[in-house]
Amino acid sequence: MAKNTFREDEELKKSVNIKIIIRLLKYMKDYKIEIAKTLFYMAIVVICSLLNPYILKIAIDNNIRYRDVKGLIIIGIIMIIMNILSMICSRLRIFTMSKVTNNILLTIRQELYNHIQKLTFSFFDSRPVGKILARVMGDVNSLQDLFTSSITTLIPETVTFLCVIIIMLSLDYRLALVSFSILPFMFAFMFYIQTVSRKRWQIFRKKTSNLNAYIHEDFSGVRVTQSFAAEKKTSSMFFDLAKTQMASFIDAVRLNDMFWPLVEISSGAGMVLVYWYSAKLMGIGSITVGIVVAFANYVSMFWRPIMNISNFYNMLVTNLAAAERIFEIMDIKPDIEDGKEAVDAPLIKGEVEFKNVTFGYEDGTVVLDDVSFKVRPGETIALVGPTGAGKTTIVNLISRF
Repeated sequence: MAKNTFREDEELKKSVNIKIIIRLLKYMKDYKIEIAKTLFYMAIVVICSLLNPYILKIAIDNNIRYRDVKGLIIIGIIMIIMNILSMICSRLRIFTMSKVTNNILLTIRQELYNHIQKLTFSFFDSRPVGKILARVMGDVNSLQDLFTSSITTLIPETVTFLCVIIIMLSLDYRLALVSFSILPFMFAFMFYIQTVSRKRWQIFRKKTSNLNAYIHEDFSGVRVTQSFAAEKKTSSMFFDLAKTQMASFIDAVRLNDMFWPLVEISSGAGMVLVYWYSAKLMGIGSITVGIVVAFANYVSMFWRPIMNISNFYNMLVTNLAAAERIFEIMDIKPDIEDGKEAVDAPLIKGEVEFKNVTFGYEDGTVVLDDVSFKVRPGETIALVGPTGAGKTTIVNLISRF
């Protein structure tokens, strides 16, 4: 009987987030060439996006102002070519990184499966099969967007953010400082999200494991359920577990859903401040129309990386709970490990023999005392004895527990 049943939440050891992130990123080291290609594609996309507003500024202040139609057409053609190139590179980076991500997930799932096979009976006795399946399937799948976004979102958006800051400061440092004034409020809320949301997503994944464990246990014993006409009882239990899982999801996602409105409000407030201050500067002839238009575009580009990085951060907090659950199992050491001199088992013929076996779980307490017997291939025997006589112990010893 599993001690950790579907009625009980799994306990996770507390671990430092940064260690989990580093451990996840190590899986990318075998795909350096593919990641380098992705970074190259992203560099082209970032450069094109950064040049667009500045080229627009040149077109307004020079070509449109002085009615240079030929120059305006040339700039238009350049922008079209740049954006087509950006679109192609964007598609290539998504395709390349998706392929890398799927291979990494396959590796993690295979490592987790191989490790679980090495664990002893006590591991399987301590938790339902459904909870193990939740780790191998659901939790591993949850890491897909995390791996993809770590390269295709975090790196390019961070570079874009830093470049936009430099360009904004070079265009007009006064407007740039006005745009940056909203950031402290954003960082304060992100800190709150990190401390609270992670715990809520851990609870949700625990409740999901409980539900998976019950479904597996109930369907495995469906004959017993139908024999005792217990369908209503099991259906009621399923409803309670599903309702609890739904409530934990709503509790977790409610906090996450507060994040985007705050980002949008901050972005809008920043834009209003920029336009208000631009009007004052234009009134005294301090800036041109081209700078205002370019700055408006750069302000939008300034907030877009913040929103995308915030989305990645939101997803990171959500999916770290899955990574914690995966590594929690992978860090369990088997009670019995093969020695260095171990060899592969010979072809099993079905013969089992105990020779003078003495065994006990604790010092001073003997469960099996000098037991000897032999079972030939195809032979059927029965182990008979009172509770505690050692019947289960004999069966477990065959598999080294």
